[in-house]
Amino acid sequence: MVIDGHFHFHYSTRTQDREMLSQLPIIEKIRKKNSLDKILSVIPLENSGILNYLKNYSYFYPGVYIFIEDYKKELIEEIKKFNFVKIQHWLSMPYLLPENLENLFLDSISIGKKKFQIHTESINENNLGLIERFIKDYDVKIYLVHGVYALYSYSSKIMPNELRKLEGNLFLGTSPFWGDIAEIPNFSLIKAVGDGLENMIVFESDFILDYKDSFYDSTLESVRNSVGENVKILNENIKRFLE
Repeated sequence: MVIDGHFHFHYSTRTQDREMLSQLPIIEKIRKKNSLDKILSVIPLENSGILNYLKNYSYFYPGVYIFIEDYKKELIEEIKKFNFVKIQHWLSMPYLLPENLENLFLDSISIGKKKFQIHTESINENNLGLIERFIKDYDVKIYLVHGVYALYSYSSKIMPNELRKLEGNLFLGTSPFWGDIAEIPNFSLIKAVGDGLENMIVFESDFILDYKDSFYDSTLESVRNSVGENVKILNENIKRFLE
């Protein structure tokens, strides 16, 4: 069985709830074809109305999708309805103030939400320092979407051993950050496993409802062609995020 750590249950533009829900038969087809046990599905805050309907599908594990620059404290009541918080545009956007992220972290933690996903294109010392502090002080789980690619990005200044010390609380997703292209083989993933990060890596399709379902096949092939039927990456590691 496979667990998908990051799946966009939305389109690339704002869409009404009923249009998103109309795609459930396609998602069900993808789930059965690829033996998906659970899908960590990212849902825009404005579409939180679909949550009641998704309760009929036990394999969905919904998280709220928030652009950090749009966050306001009054949104916390909506965040309560979700299992985790996906933060868009932080590690890849150096012009955004760290205070924005800290406020969202602290407000979420105050209501018992301690699982976060962050869109990531590169990692530097300042960003890693903030991640380390929240893991140490609040025992949060932080999942860096596109984390494997971000680590080896030309603009990253972090060595793999600096991440290994956060194993158990920090997770790295397998997908690239450039859209609907799956690299086969995934050279960053091969390098990350070789650098001793295997226990931190999580399969993620980064699928979005605009994509054809054949794209999903490519995301799994990207992993299997690179590291084989790696049970840790395809299933086991993400379970620590779900705990």
